[in-house]
Amino acid sequence: MNIITTADGQYYRRWVNIIPSLFIPGSGHFLSGRKKAGIIWFCFALLLGDRMLWIFLSTKIPSLPYSTICYWIVALVFSLVVMADSCRCPIPKIGFKGWFVFSGIFIVTSFVPVFLVHQFLVHPFTISSMSMSPTFIGAKRDAKGKQLSRGDYVLVNKLIYYFKNPQRGDIAVFNISGVQGLQKNKYFCMRIVGIPGDTVRINPPYIIVNGQKLLEPPIFAKISSRENGYSGYLFPQAYNKAFYETPKDGIRLFDNEYLVFGDNATNSYDSRYFGAIKRSSIIGKVFYIYAPAERKGRVE
Repeated sequence: MNIITTADGQYYRRWVNIIPSLFIPGSGHFLSGRKKAGIIWFCFALLLGDRMLWIFLSTKIPSLPYSTICYWIVALVFSLVVMADSCRCPIPKIGFKGWFVFSGIFIVTSFVPVFLVHQFLVHPFTISSMSMSPTFIGAKRDAKGKQLSRGDYVLVNKLIYYFKNPQRGDIAVFNISGVQGLQKNKYFCMRIVGIPGDTVRINPPYIIVNGQKLLEPPIFAKISSRENGYSGYLFPQAYNKAFYETPKDGIRLFDNEYLVFGDNATNSYDSRYFGAIKRSSIIGKVFYIYAPAERKGRVE
C-alpha cells in the first residue's frame, strides 16, 4: 500500500479506507480518527441486518432466491455508501501488526457470532419427507427418487431446551444416531406425543395417554379429527415390525424418554416403529417456517 508522508506523520492513501470498511462497516472511519462516525455506521449496519431479517421473516417477500437477491442489493448499496464516506480522511500507518489485529477483530466479530448462533441459538432445517404433512410440506421426488422440489425451510430454537424440558405437542428436531436401523448423524423432525412417566397407546384415530384421549394442546384434537388434510393416528403398517398392533399395546416412558409421532401417520417412520428416543438426542424446537414465501409463519 502506498504511504503518504506529511508533516504530522505517515498515512495510507484514502482508497485504502475501503478495505477495512468492506469487512467491518465503520472500521475505516474509526481507523482514520472519526471514531464517533465509525461507531454510528457499525451500529447502523447491525440494525439494518436485524431489520432485513425481520422483514424476511414477517412478510410475503418471495423467498429463495428472490429475497436473497433483494437482501444483497440492499447490502451492496449500503456498503458502497459506507466505503465512500470512509474515504474522507486517510488512515495513519498501522503496519503489519495493526492489520493483523484488525484481521483478528474481523474474525471475532464476523464468524464467532455466526458459529455461536448456529450452535446454541437458532438452526435452519429443511423438511425432507412428508412425515409431518400437512403441518410441513416435505421435498417431492419422482419414482426414481430424484428431487423435484424442496420442502419447507424452518427455524429450530436450540436454546429453549437448555432452560426447560421438551413439552407434549412440541415439534422437535432430534438426532437419530441412537435409533437402530437408521443412518447415523441424520436428523428427524416430529411432534412429541409422550413425555417421561406417560403410558401411550393408540386407538385410531386417537392417541391414548394414561388412559385418556389426547386432545391438548388443540393440535392433537385437530389431527385426530381427520380434517384439513390430517389422517388421525393409525397403527403402523402390518409388514413392519412395530410397537403398536392393537389398542391394548402401549409404551411406558421412563426418565429422559420421549415418544415422537409424525402428523402424517400414513407416511411416517416414527416411535410407532422405533420406540422412545432419549432426551439427549433432541436438539431443539421448530418454531417458524421461513420459506417458501406463501407458507411463512409460526407453527402449531
